[in-house]
Amino acid sequence: MKASDAEGRELLCRCLAAVSMADGDLDGREIATIVTMVEQVTGSEITADDVVAATIEDWDEFQAELAALVEKATSEFRLQILKTSILVGRADDTMIDAEVERIYLLAEALGFSRPTVDEQFKVIR
Repeated sequence: MKASDAEGRELLCRCLAAVSMADGDLDGREIATIVTMVEQVTGSEITADDVVAATIEDWDEFQAELAALVEKATSEFRLQILKTSILVGRADDTMIDAEVERIYLLAEALGFSRPTVDEQFKVIR
């Protein structure tokens, strides 16, 4: 699975929505950032409605599915998901602990170690 695949685009949307929903809300700035990031990463246009449709209602259920979903993803795409997740977490100028923790959990499912994630947090400001 790659970013340019329909399946990859959906996975990216769901991951980014999951990070944004960590604070219990998906606000307009986060939706706009997700639209922009998904379009940049995938090269395909999406709408705010696509983002809303990708929201995760049950994080634990999504997390359980995630390992199987990312198994098909290329390593480059996994890194793109991690990087864009950090960017989306910072979309509203404040990254709360719940968003940080969700990014670490997402990164773990993507196969990244905590030191690797820490390095990405330093690089992506």
